[in-house]
Amino acid sequence: MARARPALLAVSLLLALLGTTLTAPGAIAESVGPRDEAPTEVPTTISVAMTAPGPLRVHLDIAVAAADGTPVYGQVWVSDTAAFPDPLLVSGGSTTVDRRVFSAGTRELTFDFRPAQTTPGTTYLPSGTTASATVPGRPTTTRLTLSNEGVGVLELAASVSHYESVEGAPGSMIFRVEGLAPVEIPMGTYVVPGRVEVPDAGGWFATLDLSGLDPKGTYTATATFVPGAGAPVEGSTSSAQTITLSAKKDQAAVQIGLRSPRPSVVEFSAVVYALFPANASGTLVVQDLASRKRVLTLRSVALFPETVTRTLQNVSPGVHRYRATFVPDQGVANLLGDSDTRTVKVRG
Repeated sequence: MARARPALLAVSLLLALLGTTLTAPGAIAESVGPRDEAPTEVPTTISVAMTAPGPLRVHLDIAVAAADGTPVYGQVWVSDTAAFPDPLLVSGGSTTVDRRVFSAGTRELTFDFRPAQTTPGTTYLPSGTTASATVPGRPTTTRLTLSNEGVGVLELAASVSHYESVEGAPGSMIFRVEGLAPVEIPMGTYVVPGRVEVPDAGGWFATLDLSGLDPKGTYTATATFVPGAGAPVEGSTSSAQTITLSAKKDQAAVQIGLRSPRPSVVEFSAVVYALFPANASGTLVVQDLASRKRVLTLRSVALFPETVTRTLQNVSPGVHRYRATFVPDQGVANLLGDSDTRTVKVRG
């Protein structure tokens, strides 16, 4: 056995030179095969040409290319999920899309390409880009009406056809009267500068009263609608309108309230509405029409928002009909009085 050892060493050396490993008797030869290699990553690029062919319309020409020249396919996700709720499919490296959008103005969109290629040993990488276009809105028409309110007051009432707004941005109306500074007010409001700003009859209206003008002057005006940011409509300007004012008087309006909270008692309230002159006051005379008696005489009653209240005591049970008449104070020019009549049932 000792003599066999040199021979075994010689055989092992020969096998090593030939690139073969000697396996000991009873041992299992280790299988050696090709190792798994990492897939090749191939970059992609996406380009988008975006145009706006008409009101609230966009046209997209999308092209996707792979660095190895292979025509790629997959999905393109667009940042405007309202107009593009689902991904766009790209096959053969390109696609064309026409779509309606929901807001006008300069629109910048983001496009993310996600490959769907399954080539063995190759992974195609995603890519992205942005594109923009100025999208026109639907056209509108602005109409302006001028009214003589008397006492040097000009009312400008404008309306907009096809009016649409976006939340928080209703748009505005700019009134321009020759010789005066422009006045801009929110859409859907009635404004007397420095005094009143209240909701108008509808969002597509805007009304402005200008006071302190020449009571017999001639005025020319226009109205320009300015849409809110992102609104799906375009602005527009009315044609010029001209009016000559005259010495017309303003009409006051009286509104009374009556209630009988307990027996023999009537609670009375009254408000006098008139826009001009702003500092007007007068006397309010209240009559019980059933007895033809004057029950209240209230002097120096100012205009809204002032409210006058009184309590009538010892009122006989039954139905009572009261009339309140407002008479402007002497020296208050160009204001007509008014009256209001209401009925109340008094408990016994």
